[in-house]
Amino acid sequence: MDFQVGMDEFGTATQESEGWTVVCLAEPQATAFTLEAPALLSGGLKSFHGKDFTRRSEGPFRDFLTLLKVKCGESTGNFITCTLNGKSWHKEFIGFAERVLEQSYLKAGVTIPDPELAMLRQIVSPLFTYLRVAAHVGGEHTVAFSLDDSKLMKLFNAATVSVKEKDLGLPHLAGMLFRAYRKQQFPSSPNVIKDAIQTVPDENSPLIQAADVVGNFSTAYVFSRLGKHSKANDLKAEIFHSVFGEFGIDGIDHSAHVELVGDDLRLKHNGAYTFAVA
Repeated sequence: MDFQVGMDEFGTATQESEGWTVVCLAEPQATAFTLEAPALLSGGLKSFHGKDFTRRSEGPFRDFLTLLKVKCGESTGNFITCTLNGKSWHKEFIGFAERVLEQSYLKAGVTIPDPELAMLRQIVSPLFTYLRVAAHVGGEHTVAFSLDDSKLMKLFNAATVSVKEKDLGLPHLAGMLFRAYRKQQFPSSPNVIKDAIQTVPDENSPLIQAADVVGNFSTAYVFSRLGKHSKANDLKAEIFHSVFGEFGIDGIDHSAHVELVGDDLRLKHNGAYTFAVA
């Protein structure tokens, strides 16, 4: 089975914890979601982003997440997760991923110019995160990625590196690293389709928008569960619960892993905490 993944970075208020949201749907559900989601926009909304949520847009956001939930439930292997890294672990993990990247191509005798290397560094950590959280899906499947094209990443899809007198695109090089790391560490995770790692403007990708909204609303839900309340956050938490509550999220003890520190969330232990939404 082929899966499509939208990923987006998210973090808590003061970046005390940071990580990535993964929305993974089988191709039929991903295609249907991508086609149907734009029809839910109304009231001046041009796309779905957690930061743009207001009480006036409650209906469209609720419908958007409901559509995501429905599509997620239509096939095995579909899943939605939010992974938060503790502050020190986030730096350690990114450093580790970058070392794997650089040492792999160094051993292969491939020299990557600094601008292209900077883009590959940005993409390797979320890809490695996906491999870890997707280990239950099965290695016989394949996956294609859409990631938000931040300012640094806008040239990622078209950039090339000369390797043995051949110009190889950065999506191709990222895919080579993904397959090598997967084979060694997470063989039960889906394998990436050749060159199917692309950056996309989030306004053009409902899957990336879904990852953004889930990351934002799930954080509001955890805040609410831990006792921090505000009108906007509580409404997001209520919507999130009403949509995804049937997946058993109320039974998750977030307090065992996350604590309130002032106005922010902090992991109690160094490492990562993955919230399995669906």
